[in-house]
Amino acid sequence: MIALAVACVVACSAGTSVQIENLSATTLHDVRLTGSGFEAVLAKPLEPGAARRLNVQPNGETGVALSFRAGARRFEHGPQGYFEGKGRYTVRVVVHDDFASTVHARLR
Repeated sequence: MIALAVACVVACSAGTSVQIENLSATTLHDVRLTGSGFEAVLAKPLEPGAARRLNVQPNGETGVALSFRAGARRFEHGPQGYFEGKGRYTVRVVVHDDFASTVHARLR
């Protein structure tokens, strides 16, 4: 019984894995991901070709909104994709060379 409770705490607190990738030729600054019940900010700039993974704790059904600065320009992309806070999803956010973004979410 105790092992089951510990397993639930570990699994429930793990959150949803989100990977953000920069396929542009420009360093991205002030990268912020938001969704239902979460906000995550990358502590360091995201270099061209780099990727970072983080865990978020969404409340229920959500998408991912993305904002960042590239050079002197600021970009804001509304919510894209779909995943659930209690599901076993992995999410991939990609910034393309034209600074457009796509979000791919899938069940593990």
